[in-house]
Amino acid sequence: MLRIWSRCDDLSVTPPTQLTLTCSDQVVRVLCCAVLCPAGVAPGFYTPEGSSFAVECPQGTFKSQPGAATACTACPGGVTTTGLGSTSLADCTVMLPGVYPVQMNGTAVLEAKLCPQKFYCGGGVPLGPVDPANLAGLNPDEPTIKACPDGTWTLALQAASVEECCE
Repeated sequence: MLRIWSRCDDLSVTPPTQLTLTCSDQVVRVLCCAVLCPAGVAPGFYTPEGSSFAVECPQGTFKSQPGAATACTACPGGVTTTGLGSTSLADCTVMLPGVYPVQMNGTAVLEAKLCPQKFYCGGGVPLGPVDPANLAGLNPDEPTIKACPDGTWTLALQAASVEECCE
């Protein structure tokens, strides 16, 4: 599926043109308008280098300020957003598998660490930051980090599921 988005502070739209795409030996014709952003691209959108079309920031990135940009800012390592077009670090709220949150500001994850041995980290939205010095006192309801079952451990850091806990 091809998605071309354009959201600008000040839109200038050229006359409609026909775009022809070939997908799996089928020709698809789409009536579209080329959208230029003379005043700058809105937050959550950027203009890839060499293009005049604004597109949403990819998942795991954000762009807070309006204006020209050829890229969006990445969320902290091990953290992503819930979708495309994020506009703030506050949108970086989802842990990737294999890491857990150690520093947060509200729901935004500012820092993550690799999941330690004897634990697995399945990812998801954390309840709050986890103190790496007090993993024994881990909240059992915390969805992003769980202790391996008694008598089992992990071979390496960054385990993402209970299946990686072994005897």
